[in-house]
Formats: sequence, structure tokens, C-alpha cells
Amino acid sequence: MHVEAETRRPSLVAVLAVALLLVTLVPFLPLAGLAWWGYHDEVVRIEQGIRASNRHIALLAGRYLETMLRQVREEIAVYETSSVPGLPPQISGVAWERVGIGGVVAQTQLAPERIGRACGYDTLLDAAGPAPELSAIGSWIEGAAPTVLVLGAPTPNGRLAAVLDPAALHRALHAWTPE
Repeated sequence: MHVEAETRRPSLVAVLAVALLLVTLVPFLPLAGLAWWGYHDEVVRIEQGIRASNRHIALLAGRYLETMLRQVREEIAVYETSSVPGLPPQISGVAWERVGIGGVVAQTQLAPERIGRACGYDTLLDAAGPAPELSAIGSWIEGAAPTVLVLGAPTPNGRLAAVLDPAALHRALHAWTPE
């Protein structure tokens, strides 16, 4: 048995509905395409601006840190060669300690109660060479946020350690970023 397939033709109402829909939408397709293209171009432009701004901020931050470390190393060099037993003047974002024999804090700008106690970074003092050395980030000081230390060479007056304050550094670097 052979059954002929009935072919249904769309009704006049369906044809008119599709035609009306196409007449309504087709004029807006170029407009929608142009809007999408403009939006995409604007997003690309804004992202490029953000990348350029981030590169500039990173460059400023790097130069700031390089300048600060150079200043710290210069202070260490001056105080290592002089017979002055005091600490260098405090630099923004840096506090100084002088550590005596056995890793005992002799002078500090951090907290007076640290004087006479173990510094907490005596393993670094044993391993550090003669030139000012930069430590890795670590919890070197009990009760303080992780920090970086710049250690001077041993002298008769003890050994200088510059303790970088991460919160002060963050504030200084954050001051350059728009909110």
C-alpha cells in the first residue's frame, strides 16, 4: 500500500505573520549589528586603557621599591662604616633593628619590648653574607604580618636589619591607584 504524503501549505495568516515579523525585524538587524560592533570596539578600547594603566602603576611601584631598597642599602652602608651605635632614621615603610650576638635585639624601632629578646630571624643572620641581603617574604617577627628584611653585615656594634612594613608599603602603592 502506498500512502501519499499530504503536503500542507501554510495558511494565509501564518504567511502574513511571518512577513510582518520579517518586515519588523529586518530593518533593525543592521542597527543591532552596528550597536554590537560599537560595543565590542568600546570594550577593547577600555581594556587597552586598563592594561596601560596597570603597566604604568607596576612601573611606578617597581621604581618606588627600587628607590626604597637603594636608600635602605645606603643607610646600612653608612651605619656599618661609622662608629655610631644608634639606628638610622626611620624611612617610610621601614623600621630598623640592631641585633647583637646570638640574635638578641639590642635596639629597635618596632616595639620597645623586643629589646633583649630573640629577634626571630637568627637563621637568616647565620646564613647571610657580608653584603646587605634581601630576605624572602616570611613571618620573621612574632605577632607581625609577613615581611621582608634587609640585613647588613656583622659589625662590632651588632648587625642592622631593616624591617619592611607591608601595610605602609601597601598604603604608599595604593595611593597611586584611582578608586
